[in-house]
Amino acid sequence: MAQLVRTVEYHSSRQREIVEAVRERIVSGELAPGSRVPSVNELATAHKSSTKTALGALGYLRQRGFITCQRGSGSFVSGTPPNLTHFGIVFLSSPEPDGWWSHFLVAWKREAERFAAPDGDGGRRGLRISFYYLNEGAPAVQKLQSDVEADLLAGLISPAFPDALSGTPILADRRMPKVVCSHIPMEGFTILDLDNDGLREKAFRYLVSRGRRRVAILVPTFHNRGELPTDPLIRLASSCGLTTHGYWIQGIDIGSPEWAANWTEFLCRPGSERPDALFITNDNLVPAATQGLLNAGVRVPDDIDVVAHCNFPYPTASAVPAKRVGFDMRRILRNGIDLIERQRRGEEAPPVVTVPALFDDELEPAAET
Repeated sequence: MAQLVRTVEYHSSRQREIVEAVRERIVSGELAPGSRVPSVNELATAHKSSTKTALGALGYLRQRGFITCQRGSGSFVSGTPPNLTHFGIVFLSSPEPDGWWSHFLVAWKREAERFAAPDGDGGRRGLRISFYYLNEGAPAVQKLQSDVEADLLAGLISPAFPDALSGTPILADRRMPKVVCSHIPMEGFTILDLDNDGLREKAFRYLVSRGRRRVAILVPTFHNRGELPTDPLIRLASSCGLTTHGYWIQGIDIGSPEWAANWTEFLCRPGSERPDALFITNDNLVPAATQGLLNAGVRVPDDIDVVAHCNFPYPTASAVPAKRVGFDMRRILRNGIDLIERQRRGEEAPPVVTVPALFDDELEPAAET
């Protein structure tokens, strides 16, 4: 297994020795936030160095946020050292040159920026968040590895498994807490499992409560070969009291959502066997799919009820009234950070945390700032 080898450059081997000794005492918790750090003279004596070297080591730690200096009183561990308050979010890719990104990733980034703002949920705790885009190649991976090596991160959170890090020392480092959104167990990661099965059942049971019996379903097309959800969706809809057909389940590439408008308009054309319910399972497809209903002249909700996926609190536009169901990005991010903080405190964290699906009227009220 690859081992994490520290490659940070120092002015001298003695300065490196002092920096790593003090930093290790901070990271291990021996020196807690607010604790006094050994003085320049104490460090110089303990490490058989000059006071200039010891002073440089403290300056290095101060620049990286591990310690603060109080004139006339000495140096103290920062109240917000990076190993406890600086979180990395790892994206497989950066936004495309034309600005397009899946809305799930857009919501992730927006919520992280809001959370870490001075008046955001995390800002009140002094948390910071950095973004790492792995499609930027070796420089991005090297920057991430450098920050991990220097204990500048409390932990890593990723919306999906970061394949580009496979085989790297970053994934081999067991001291670095790592959290990923997935439904598959992964060694070295705590799993945030978005309950998509629960989301589908929740949507279907809502439609039944509205008196609906025939549902069409729009899904994204990023499924593996042989793993299309047609049969499971038919079975689940049937178990909830709904009827659907294979030809009422359509997959659309979320990168070309305009095709969804063509499908829903064709689905509801005059003289056809129409469904009385539509479930849009991906928020990237909502604007176009609902525009297709409008183009077809369908009355919503008189003729058809619509349930549309949402990454709360960032809904995509809908051309017709739609019941929103999805996952609260605020809860996802808070869960990820809380799991990392628990591990940093030496507490046992569950290997899997299930994130429930919610309707818009079930969301927690936004925290006042």
